[in-house]
Amino acid sequence: MPMLCGIPLVNMLLYPRHLFTDPEFLQKGWPAWFQNERPLNLEIGCGYGHFLSYMARRFPEQNFIGLDIVNKILRQLGRALERDGLNNARVCKLDANLALRELFPDGSLANLYILFPDPWFKERRLKRRIMRAETLPEMLRVLAPGGHLHFVSDDADYAQDARLLLDSCPQLKPVPFPEIEVRTKYERKWLQQEKQITRLSYQLELPQKPSETWPGYAVTPVIPLHDWRAEQAEAFWKQFQPLKEISEGWIIRVLACYYAADEGRLLLRCLLAEEGALALHFWLEVSAQGQLELARGSCLPRLRHRQILLEKTARLIESALT
Repeated sequence: MPMLCGIPLVNMLLYPRHLFTDPEFLQKGWPAWFQNERPLNLEIGCGYGHFLSYMARRFPEQNFIGLDIVNKILRQLGRALERDGLNNARVCKLDANLALRELFPDGSLANLYILFPDPWFKERRLKRRIMRAETLPEMLRVLAPGGHLHFVSDDADYAQDARLLLDSCPQLKPVPFPEIEVRTKYERKWLQQEKQITRLSYQLELPQKPSETWPGYAVTPVIPLHDWRAEQAEAFWKQFQPLKEISEGWIIRVLACYYAADEGRLLLRCLLAEEGALALHFWLEVSAQGQLELARGSCLPRLRHRQILLEKTARLIESALT
């Protein structure tokens, strides 16, 4: 079983624990998993990986990452990448918007591919589309100057909306779609049904500048609780009531509290709900010395704002102690 970083890698499939808890990845970023700093390319919604495998084989001097959320398909693809010896490709089980925001520094991608994304037909679900005005700035941020954004869709309305959005962006210049010989599973299906397929490519026109370096993150920040006394732990547990902190764009809840009397330690079950993302559970612990941090084995898939989230939670606990 490969173990390039500190956590064993099953095939070429990365789970959130490989990205948000592994010390080497937190320190180095993607070079920790690829063991090099070659140009980085990202495919959102890689599915069965026909395109990802083709590109990794065609361009061995570059690195490729595929994102998807369907576990069964990703496990199958991870095994295929390992079997074919495609060490320049990795797949991740992760929400695309979260991955873009948390895992890719400014100017870190040479190419971003969005091939046959879900069009989300119903009006009330249009906000779930990956290509929309709200998500485009993050895509532009992670593209390197001169980098390319590629979009393909069989849905005429979605394709038209995407074209209008991308054409209206002053930083993007339309360019010919690259020649790609492989056809994905769904592309073959749509071609058999004689559906019209729209292929769009744009180049980011910005002055050349060095890409942002990976900042490096602590495995878990440690937040001290103000004016903490060891005897408060048992009292907090006995009197516990669920807590909630509402901030712009997100909500933190402390749902349950457990007390390890022999260690004087609290274990807290928490929930984070953010606009446009799935709600997630995570665990925090408070030591006898009043140090708040992520519980061992718990994964909070946030990096850029992890410190702020834990500080907010610490202040929330402090307010319940007064």
